[in-house]
Amino acid sequence: MYAYIIRENNITRFSDAGEPSGTAGMPVLNVLQKQDLINVVAVVTRYFGGIMLGAGGLVRAYSHAAKIGVESAGIAIFETFTEFDVICLYADYEKILKYIKTEKIILDDTRFEENVTVSLATRHDYFEKIAQEIVNLTNGKCDINKRSERFDFLD
Repeated sequence: MYAYIIRENNITRFSDAGEPSGTAGMPVLNVLQKQDLINVVAVVTRYFGGIMLGAGGLVRAYSHAAKIGVESAGIAIFETFTEFDVICLYADYEKILKYIKTEKIILDDTRFEENVTVSLATRHDYFEKIAQEIVNLTNGKCDINKRSERFDFLD
């Protein structure tokens, strides 16, 4: 049986997959909802129990399986990130690399051309602070170009 919650269009679905109505999919969906999870699917397979467990036993078994599945998998928290490029002199590149390792910044790409272009992403609410720090670090000798936003997470 399965249960899932999709953020886009607020879609929730579940299936009892032949179990008595309300004893499989709904308990798993309830576990996902109580954890405030989105963009997640849980699949539970029962190999033994059935009639011997009874309706209450099935609900407890499926709920417990979903709960330990969520605990084992862990939770990744996605947030809005701002993508931006830092165009800097070769002399400032190492300073920027050192700085981004100390902050909540994702290094997406680096291009070595006439200047160095470092493509980065940071949480939306950190962007202004990070941009200002990089400008200060390079004594204003870099350009920062905001590109777009995306939904992402930090490890």
